[in-house]
Amino acid sequence: AEPTPTMLASALADMDTAYTDASSRAHSLPNSQYVDVMAGAIAGVTFVPGVYKWNTFVHLTGDIYVQGGATDVWIFQVQEYVTTSAAVNVVFQGDGISHGTPTSDNLVWVVGKYLVLGATCNMHGTFIVAAYVTFGAASHVAGRILARAAVTLDSNHFGYLSPPPSPPPSPPPPNPPPSPSA
Repeated sequence: AEPTPTMLASALADMDTAYTDASSRAHSLPNSQYVDVMAGAIAGVTFVPGVYKWNTFVHLTGDIYVQGGATDVWIFQVQEYVTTSAAVNVVFQGDGISHGTPTSDNLVWVVGKYLVLGATCNMHGTFIVAAYVTFGAASHVAGRILARAAVTLDSNHFGYLSPPPSPPPSPPPPNPPPSPSA
């Protein structure tokens, strides 16, 4: 169906509901472990399931790791903006306890202002952004991008970061014809 103003208004209302819900969740523990991690300049950190809050910005200067199971949830609440250096990756890791590894559906980024990804980044999650999103060249997102204003793309890819499944094996070669008996 062709988009209509009513459909757009409904989608924006749904996005606002999701933004309000995710941004109003209390952080996981009443200690600084889940608030303003590394003062917002983040690289090499492993995040276990929970709700994390930054009162200002987040700048990813290197890879981050999201560790847990397939049903765990991470919510990253960022009051202002999220930016990344080039070639930053969000890497999912199983926890060795739960079955499976995290998925892009289980990671939510709630961003109060804007999101700017550097070139060739590999990101995961649902990004709910109050203003705009800008992607550096050849950045890849496994997940969804929801923004109230503009989304600027530059040769980007959306979908799964893992390689596609292998094709089924080839059938065995046909049996050779029987040899004539002497």
